[in-house]
Amino acid sequence: MSEPEVYTNNKLSACSSFCEQLPLSANARRALTLLRSGHAMPKADIARSLGISAQAVTKMFTQLEALELIKRGTPDKGRVGQPTVPFMLNPRGAFSLGLKVGRRSFVLSLMDLSGVVIDGYQQSFDSPETDELEQFVSTHLPLLYRQLSQKERTRVVGLGVAMPFEIWNWPAYTRAPAVPLEYWQHYDIIGALQRLSGLPVQLCNDDTAACEAELLWGNYPEPASFVYVYIGSFAGGGIVHHGQVLYGAHHNAGALGSLSVPDQAGDPAQLLTQASLYSLEQGLDTQQWAALWDGDTYWPGLAETLNPWLQQAAKALAYAGLNCQAVLDTQYLIIEGNLPEWVKAQLVAATNEQLRHQDWRGLHAIEARPGFVGGNAQVLGSANLPLASRLFLHTPGQ
Repeated sequence: MSEPEVYTNNKLSACSSFCEQLPLSANARRALTLLRSGHAMPKADIARSLGISAQAVTKMFTQLEALELIKRGTPDKGRVGQPTVPFMLNPRGAFSLGLKVGRRSFVLSLMDLSGVVIDGYQQSFDSPETDELEQFVSTHLPLLYRQLSQKERTRVVGLGVAMPFEIWNWPAYTRAPAVPLEYWQHYDIIGALQRLSGLPVQLCNDDTAACEAELLWGNYPEPASFVYVYIGSFAGGGIVHHGQVLYGAHHNAGALGSLSVPDQAGDPAQLLTQASLYSLEQGLDTQQWAALWDGDTYWPGLAETLNPWLQQAAKALAYAGLNCQAVLDTQYLIIEGNLPEWVKAQLVAATNEQLRHQDWRGLHAIEARPGFVGGNAQVLGSANLPLASRLFLHTPGQ
């Protein structure tokens, strides 16, 4: 078998003519963020929204058109005066790569400027290993580039990586074979992926990236504020406050899995011990455990184990939601995860039932809602990272 093709800096040197002009000015990024909402807008509306002159918008749009980041729509001739020309994003104007590094799988995806995932590849395993990660990326990266023309390959602006922070700290909780994960602690993932891809690499916590995706694509009223919980191998999450994802002093805000909640006996426990899929998998046989992680949307034969887990998780999530509300005064508790839609719906319903029994004196009661983006939120969030940092605002509130 021939060696997998590796995209080095030399191979992607043509990217410099486009990428050297990035990041764009703050106003240009604000304009692209407005257009990313999915609505074509004329220059006059952009000028009003940004609070800048029409002349400034004309100059800015001349640059964005030259970069092929925006394109003109059909002129609106139904108004009095000169027809207005709406502008929209050019989906093929720029691209980004996303890599989700999970405890059960790797996912590599290619995203266009409008946020559509063009293609992607996934590899499942019992435990993540760095050698397998590099082999996975070097094998599948060329396959994704084949989706692009030669010119479009120069418009890939970066590789975003979403993964659990301190992944080496949690092996004892899983049912996977006892593979030591300490080597992840000293593994330079950014350097390794830069060598493999020849691209700038950005690293983000997987649940924070998922929270960013929920804020971007969730169609929340502005300015949005919510607590976001993602149920995966381990429960985690993020915080959106006044239209912005909070990162914190150590880029670890929203580490909801570490929140203290009561366990079934009433003793203190972390949320991740009560509402994670690893706690569900403990009571499953081999066939059921495989269905849990193989993308099976039916989860056959899990009812006997699932129902107690739903009640346990809902109680812990309600307790966490109450405590977050006391600090943040938020609007919603958003529940998302690597779950079939019917399981997510049952978990949301059970959590709302538990929320109704909490002591809300002195607080505005909140309700749990299902996430809009779905279980793919971490994948979308990883691919969005380079686009957000170089072409858009990280969130609409910035």
